[in-house]
Amino acid sequence: MRRLALAVLASVAATVPWGVRQAVRAAPGQSQQPDTSFRTEVDFVNVDVTVTDRQGRVVPDLRADEFEVFEDGKRQQVSAFSLVQVPIARRRSAAAPEKRPELEPDVRTNDPASGGRVYVLMLDDLHVAPLRSSPVKAAARLFIEEYLGPNDLAAVVHTSGRADASQDFTTSPRLLLQAVDRFLGRKLRSRVLEQLDAYDLRPDEPTNADMRMQRIPDPLAVMRADHARSMLATLSAVGDLLARAPGQRKAVLLFSEGLDYDIQMGGAQTSSGLNTFTNTDAPALRQQLQAAIRASARANVSIYAVDPRGLAGTGDELIEVTSLPINPLLGLTTTAFEDELRVARDSLRVLSEQTGGVATVESNDFRGAFEQLVAESSIYYLLGYRSSNPRRDGSFRSIDVRVTRPGVRVRARPGYFAVPPDTRAGSGLLTEAVEPSQPLREALNSPLPVAGLPVRTFAAPFRGDKDASVLVGVEVEAKQFRFEQKDGVFVDTLEVAIVALDEDGKFKTGDRHTIALRLQPATHAALRAHGLRLLFRLNLPPGRWRLRAAAHESGAGVTGSVFHDLDVPDFHEMPLAMSGLVLTTSRAAEMPTARPDPRLDGVLPSPPTGIRRFRPGETAIAHFEVYGGALSRAGRASVVLTVRTPDGQVLARSENRADGEIADASRIALPVPFAGLDPGRYVLLVEVRALGPDRMVSREIPFEIVASGQF
Repeated sequence: MRRLALAVLASVAATVPWGVRQAVRAAPGQSQQPDTSFRTEVDFVNVDVTVTDRQGRVVPDLRADEFEVFEDGKRQQVSAFSLVQVPIARRRSAAAPEKRPELEPDVRTNDPASGGRVYVLMLDDLHVAPLRSSPVKAAARLFIEEYLGPNDLAAVVHTSGRADASQDFTTSPRLLLQAVDRFLGRKLRSRVLEQLDAYDLRPDEPTNADMRMQRIPDPLAVMRADHARSMLATLSAVGDLLARAPGQRKAVLLFSEGLDYDIQMGGAQTSSGLNTFTNTDAPALRQQLQAAIRASARANVSIYAVDPRGLAGTGDELIEVTSLPINPLLGLTTTAFEDELRVARDSLRVLSEQTGGVATVESNDFRGAFEQLVAESSIYYLLGYRSSNPRRDGSFRSIDVRVTRPGVRVRARPGYFAVPPDTRAGSGLLTEAVEPSQPLREALNSPLPVAGLPVRTFAAPFRGDKDASVLVGVEVEAKQFRFEQKDGVFVDTLEVAIVALDEDGKFKTGDRHTIALRLQPATHAALRAHGLRLLFRLNLPPGRWRLRAAAHESGAGVTGSVFHDLDVPDFHEMPLAMSGLVLTTSRAAEMPTARPDPRLDGVLPSPPTGIRRFRPGETAIAHFEVYGGALSRAGRASVVLTVRTPDGQVLARSENRADGEIADASRIALPVPFAGLDPGRYVLLVEVRALGPDRMVSREIPFEIVASGQF
């Protein structure tokens, strides 16, 4: 099997067993949390259901007693029911596009109230023709730019296993678009065209009547089977990975022209008699198809396939044909091209229908497909039942979900394979150097952020002796902490860890800190009201890094984790450079800091914070460092702080000039001009300007002014 491109697969797939019992609230992306914990026990089955009216609109007001679930024709007792509603928020629309790309936040959170949907954009480069690469990129970019919400998590996978073209789960459109732009289709040439070429090379024309016994073999049959295996293995691996984050619905948006395999007929020939794969390949491929569907069902993943050819038919292939054999028994007719197209599109339909999704084939309405995907990922019902058939014999169990209300359409996955849970023990490769507890290990190894305990992070790279010294702040909400009172002291334990993974998902470095909390009443009240902060320093070389922070509180047994993408520049090679931005306010001191940073002593009046929502009239201070030989040659430099609206309108600006005072490694702390700003969203722009060409560096941070009554 080819190595998958999804970076985290390489390091996580073998580390965390699926089947961990976890409530739905432990997965991000639900604005309305189900009242019942949805489990992944051996005999407990979870089904998500989409119900629409005659106009295709989702019906959101059904009651539990209006649902009926049948397994293999036998009615089951539904013991868990919930309506999941995720608010739909988009970055921009086609009707009102933004004037500039939305600035990515510098603070990451796992707050379930602001959670979104989970998508995997699977770009099937093995089954997209090279000349049709552009339509795939255009469609994927359309989805990311107009249909991906600000809090949606998405990943990009290429089925060929290109390690340089994948993107792990992120909320960053910039990183997703970069992965999409690296797409290049590498589909094999049409099977019928290859057979025609082989026919032309024959020494003479066959004349015997029984032509069906002398079919022209496909010279690329073995490679086609290999490509099909790779594509199905990628789907299986994504399903296996996402099964480690149970509860929430996920969707695979599969951009593909489909497999060269007749799934509907279940054999190795099309209706015209053309061989697709060898007979030895067909059974194995059917098993892999079942495995992909089984893995998707286990992970609550629906596949939404999109054929980038749209309404286009076989014209691209027929244009290469100069002549066809006279003898129709050879099967090399125009009908053969139509069969080839049908077989491929049928494979997309089967993958979608068997996982509860929808296939968009023979249609140019990609926007309609994306609208449907977003709607069905935003409002759906979660049903859970304990199967009346406890046998885990690997057989397929059909599921039939019905609704007693008339005039509605119900769609759910048609069934599942009753296989025993995977009991492989995780080796902890991702976190072995950090040595966390088991709950923290599971959170760090989870493919998705865990939202059981609210956590937020901020990160700012500074120049170090060799590598960058990255300041990472982890702030944990403490309202769920369960303290034990002993002799007037509040006692609890909090464990926090941070790890850094490279672009291949390999562990680079990390740190862990366990805090034995023994708090006096005043400190306990402050911690419950404002949370707890820990500051870490990680030494990282230049490059792109994925930070994972996790916290586990022992009293209530709650855990949360956050993913944080970070680009670290090469400060030593730049003529002029600026560190990351750090903000603080007077409110930052209200949150206890369990692990301060000595490097900031005397620089800021309060600890650095991830607060980005400020009261009107509140003051903040921005801290950063400036590096580079250009400063010593400039003779004069200035620092400009600008507050603008998201669309670029400048509202406030302050310039701080310095003649010879800003030198290499200058540490700067300046007040942010918030005065007079009304409630709303803004951007802070910090620029350092020195004399000479290309002697300007800048950083931006989005923030919000919120009316005092909204805190």
